[in-house]
Amino acid sequence: ASQPGKFSKTQSFTIDTTPPPAPILLGPAHQATLNKKPTFLWEKVSAAINYQIEIDNNSDFSSPEYTLFRRETTVRVSSLKTGIYYWRVSAKDNAGNWSTWSIPFTLIIP
Repeated sequence: ASQPGKFSKTQSFTIDTTPPPAPILLGPAHQATLNKKPTFLWEKVSAAINYQIEIDNNSDFSSPEYTLFRRETTVRVSSLKTGIYYWRVSAKDNAGNWSTWSIPFTLIIP
């Protein structure tokens, strides 16, 4: 008879827009000089399910030489040539929020 029915019970939900904290870089140390293939390591972020690492020879990260998404907090890179590099990491939580980038470190490969 074109009459509306009763409303359903009220449901609620939360939209998580809070990003996790930025990871803290552990190694190689800032301004380290390495004669080998570097292994990058950062502190685990408790809410993180994924990380992104960027390595660039430009301090503004305008054209990363290396970008990788991974669940682990370490990665070994064997494709860097001689030069000065900058690296940083961001963390992603289960709601899909990305943290700000970590404070970047500098790495020198002679």
